[in-house]
Formats: sequence, C-alpha cells, structure tokens
Amino acid sequence: MQEKKTIQSIQALRGIAAILVMFYHKKDTFIIQGKNYGECFFGAGAMGVDLFFILSGFIMMMISKNNSPQKLFNFTSVIKFWINRFTRIIPLYFIVTILFYLSVWRGFNFLHDPVSLNNLEKTFLFIPLNGRDIAPFYGYAAMSVGWTLNYEMFFYGLFGISLLFGKWRWYFFIGLMLCNLILIPTILKGYFSLDAMHHYHFTYGYLNLITNPINLDFLLGILIGFLIFRNNTWKIGKIWSFICLILSFIYVVILYVTRWDAMHGITRWATPIAIFLFFVIYTELNYGLRVPIFLSYLGKLSYSIYLIHLMMQYWTRSLFVHTKLSMYLNTPLYLIVASIFTIIIAIIFQYLIENKLSNYLKQILIKLCRI
Repeated sequence: MQEKKTIQSIQALRGIAAILVMFYHKKDTFIIQGKNYGECFFGAGAMGVDLFFILSGFIMMMISKNNSPQKLFNFTSVIKFWINRFTRIIPLYFIVTILFYLSVWRGFNFLHDPVSLNNLEKTFLFIPLNGRDIAPFYGYAAMSVGWTLNYEMFFYGLFGISLLFGKWRWYFFIGLMLCNLILIPTILKGYFSLDAMHHYHFTYGYLNLITNPINLDFLLGILIGFLIFRNNTWKIGKIWSFICLILSFIYVVILYVTRWDAMHGITRWATPIAIFLFFVIYTELNYGLRVPIFLSYLGKLSYSIYLIHLMMQYWTRSLFVHTKLSMYLNTPLYLIVASIFTIIIAIIFQYLIENKLSNYLKQILIKLCRI
C-alpha cells in the first residue's frame, strides 16, 4: 500500500461536504417559475454532516497509527493533541460566531440581551443550547451550524483521554464510546437506540449529546481506518476495487437524488457514505485516483466555508435589499452571489485565521506548556 502524506480524496470529500451543507441551507432560494428546484437539488445536502463526522474518525485513526505514544499515561502527547485540535477549531469558530452576532444584531446590542449572552456562553463551552430540543441538534448553537462542533469537541476530548492508554488507546476509546451509547441508555432507560434522531430525554442536557447514536459516525470512520491500515490478510483486486467504488458512488447518488430519508446517523445517511468512503480511500491508496485540483482546494477551505456560509447568506441578503434587488432573493442569482462571496471570504479567513492565527496560538500554547 502506498503511504501518502495527504490523501487527496479526503480533501476533495471535505470540500464536497462543505458545499453540500452550504447549498442545503440555501435550498429555499432556488425558485424558478414558482417551483423550488433547491429542494430537488439540495434537499439531501445535510448528508455532508455525516460525511464530516466519518472523515473525522478516519483522520484520527490515520494520524494516530504512527504518531501516538505506546507508553501509558503520556500526558505530553495528550496536551499536544488537544492544542493541535483546539487551535484549529476554536479561533475561527469563535470569531465567526461573534461576527455573525454583530451582523444579525447590527452591532453590540446582543450584549443587552440575556438570552443571547447565555446562548453565546453555552456555544463557547460547546454545550447544546437546549438538551431537551429535537435530537441530535438539541437547540443547535448561537450560530446554528455550531451544533456539529459540540460533537466534534466531545469526540476529540475522548480521543485525547484515550491517548493516555498508549497502545491500548483504541480499546479504551471504543469501549468508552460504546459505554456512552449502549450501557448508559440501557441502565437509565432500559434500552438503547441506533437512530440519531431518537431522543432519550435525559434531565441533564449534555447527557443526551454524549449518548446520541450520531457519535457512531466517528466510529465508522475509525472502522474504515482499521480495515485499510491494519488489514494484512486480504486485498481487493484493482478491477473489483474500481467496480465497488463506482457502484457505491451510484448508490449514494441514487439515494441523494431520491432524497432518501435525508437525515443523520448510521440508520440513515452515514452507512452508505461510509461504504463509498472506504472504497474511495482504499482505491486511491492502492491503485491511485486523480482528484481535481479545485476539489482539493475546496477541501482546504472546507472548515471556513462551513462556518461562514450562514453569515455570508445574511450579508448577501442585506446587500440585495439595500441595492433594491430584493426581487431576486429567491432566485438562482442570490444563490450564485452568496456562494461566490462565501468562497472569497473563506479564502481570506483560511489564510488569516485558520493558518496564521491558529499556528501562532499553537506555538504560544506549546511554549507555555513546555512541550
């Protein structure tokens, strides 16, 4: 198997996931002659979230297979891992959330609103706004797309702790995750569910998040990593690998076009996505795949695109209203302009915040922690 520093198909799929989510949130603005084509084309775009989660699990498996400590209780490796992850996620998320609030509230008026301040506090602590609300969103976040980062941070928190167990880290991590998803619900409710849309209605809101089956998406990504990197007993031939890749792609496309139960979790979108993802990565690593450069670049911008697209949607709407173009708000023109603005600002934010600021903060924290 060819070892590569970057698996280009992963970058491309990250970009596709971000674009799918962006268009999903703009699906009501693609109306032609009274028909909502946005619902037809982008109604299943929420699948991008499951794709992100599965990729996160796979990436953690990939980067840890050679870089994780074998000794027990290596706290330095845990701190370094958390610094790398948190400086990658938090700066951009916090900045975009504040900018979003400034845009919606037209200034600092939100500072005088207790509900908004409480929402910001929970958001910055990665706590769902309302643990009793619809699963798996649980009230979303101050900026709605932030609900997914609550799960990401929980995943990275558990994964960091598992590094303390050295070569046994995966046994600990998978055991702890299954304890959350199976044992806790069974003890407290008498059953467990695999449906990410199921709500246990625990009194403590955060308990609903850590027991939600959508966390199995991360385990699917880890499973893909195990099958690809730790398999020495079988190999899929080149022809069969490409056949399976094509068939799994067609399967996902059919599900997308027919808008098959377009929601989250392994009982819905995650499983067909995981099958396709396995064959994409396996085929690239073993036989090579040509990935268009623009898709790889979109993958580089994916986090910025994902976070800022709602804010850019709001800015574009305001622009259309103030320039007397409001009659085009529910047309493809609005969709195109908002998407272009999103890409442009994403390029700027990726360079200034994801790259420069995050790396600067990472170096400061590494020096402070003396690691």
